[in-house]
Amino acid sequence: MEATEYVTVAEIAPDPKDYPGALPKILKPGALVFTKMCERAKLTWRPTPHHLKHSVASWFAMAGIPIDQAADWLATDPKTLRRVYRKFDPSYLRTVASALSL
Repeated sequence: MEATEYVTVAEIAPDPKDYPGALPKILKPGALVFTKMCERAKLTWRPTPHHLKHSVASWFAMAGIPIDQAADWLATDPKTLRRVYRKFDPSYLRTVASALSL
């Protein structure tokens, strides 16, 4: 948003008046973007943007996407990706396993 000053629907916090009875904790920017998909999928829980970001970060690591590239894409600090998601990178796991003679 800073570069273009354009605000997407996912960046605007929902107005509680538009969602009577909704839990305040889910009325955050982006939180309702997935509601229809969740209903169609008949999920018994509601994923948040964080759940999706976590999944994508894990998939990037599994696919061997370079940390800096994933960090840019996910707007996440590379240190966080190394600390949390490196364990999903097969080449990293092979290196660790080989050092342990597994």
